[in-house]
Amino acid sequence: MEAFNIASIEQAGFEADDLIATVATKFKNNFDEQIRSEKDRLNSMSEKELLIEMILELKRIDQKCDDIARKIVIWSN
Repeated sequence: MEAFNIASIEQAGFEADDLIATVATKFKNNFDEQIRSEKDRLNSMSEKELLIEMILELKRIDQKCDDIARKIVIWSN
């Protein structure tokens, strides 16, 4: 895992399924909180602000797609 720079978790006395369940629960709780705060933020916006936010998000997605495409090209060489 280290050779490929992939994060891993080890804890003496615990099985893998216990660690996975713990990490998944923490991730879910954090994700749920992010969704709640994002919904609150979006509900407080005007239509114009929402449109601007959507355009900015599309630009971020487009940039991520470009980044992924560049990595694929590098990996394929």
